[in-house]
Amino acid sequence: MQCIHGALPCRDGEEWTTPTSSAPNWDHSLGPIKQAGLVDTWYWRACFSRLSLSHIILPVLAFPAFEQASPATYVPYHRDKVWVSVTGICIDPEEDPTSDYGDSIATSEFTSVNTRELYSYEHGRRYQGFLCGRYGLPNDDAEQVREGLKHKLYLDYLLDGKLFLAPIGNNPQKIVDLGTGVGMWAQDVAENFPSARVIGCDLSPIQPHWTPPNVEFRVEDLEDENRPWTRIYDDADLIHVRALLQTLRKPRQLLERAFEKLKPGAWIEIHEIVPFVFSVDGTAGDDHPMNQFYRLVEGPFTTIYGWNLRFPFQIVEALRDVGFINVNERHSYTPVGRWHQEAKMREMGIFTQNILEEWVTAMLGRPDIMGVTEEEAYELGHSVFETFNNTRIHAQLDWIDCWAQKPLS
Repeated sequence: MQCIHGALPCRDGEEWTTPTSSAPNWDHSLGPIKQAGLVDTWYWRACFSRLSLSHIILPVLAFPAFEQASPATYVPYHRDKVWVSVTGICIDPEEDPTSDYGDSIATSEFTSVNTRELYSYEHGRRYQGFLCGRYGLPNDDAEQVREGLKHKLYLDYLLDGKLFLAPIGNNPQKIVDLGTGVGMWAQDVAENFPSARVIGCDLSPIQPHWTPPNVEFRVEDLEDENRPWTRIYDDADLIHVRALLQTLRKPRQLLERAFEKLKPGAWIEIHEIVPFVFSVDGTAGDDHPMNQFYRLVEGPFTTIYGWNLRFPFQIVEALRDVGFINVNERHSYTPVGRWHQEAKMREMGIFTQNILEEWVTAMLGRPDIMGVTEEEAYELGHSVFETFNNTRIHAQLDWIDCWAQKPLS
């Protein structure tokens, strides 16, 4: 073990409007970022613009240098209808049912799903409606901002500019991103590894319209026990999983299916957050408001959605049980808030604070699901924010990275 310190795109001429109720609280989100002086960079000007993130955060923030892309492997979604294959492949029925990679998809079965069925709205936030009761977090602009923060923190700080840690070589042929979200990681990988066919899948069709030509996105339920994963994932060189396993009812089943789809000698890489903040000087203990929140999540919410926040403690054991070898584990510790004296660590602390605060805001925005009253939710959220801003409380968060290899035989 190693430790280190430390909205759907529119067709041309169409206009897409984001519901006012789903607009993020920009003043709240910008607070610590402004104080850190980061808002002057192009990244943050784009990320926290009052323009819709479906037009800004994806094409500009996640892939700013990409100007032209072929839609050959990523078919744009219709505004009124989304065509979702029962095998999970999203295609336009008006186009020739072939693939640049040779496999025909002409025999697939399709169901026309109205876009209003893919989203639901509650307490001013937008949620995926493809499979109700499967995922408890929103997928609106505010949540996409949080995803952008996490991607930035991982890329520029936790992984020191690397997209992954597994030694897959310089010429991978297939890379899979499970729970891709808005697809930032998948696009970055596609740009850096043009040899690879990059496949990102998620429950929500919130990925960008224009992507590198070697990227494709799928709307798919990876937990469906009645249907095995399709052959599109076969012979992957790398399967990437970030901030996903804790939200699954059966994370070990996902690891087993990933093991089956990897080619011999290929790798799986997992990134998760270890629950509960801590401190080395005793200023953040079990009574820290964030830890109270963690325990609250393990109540009625977990009963409904089947989350397992403590699964990061079992990842290494689970990987070995499935059959992986060369299992590696690394922990990175980031401050929470602005209390650290070193500039880089303080920046990491500000990122971490914003990521956690936006998560707390999203979760407590559904007090009925969390099993508390609105007053109790407000008091707990206020207490979390107040404590994070107290520089005398030196809270830290543990980020775990694991990568393991499928045996050659």
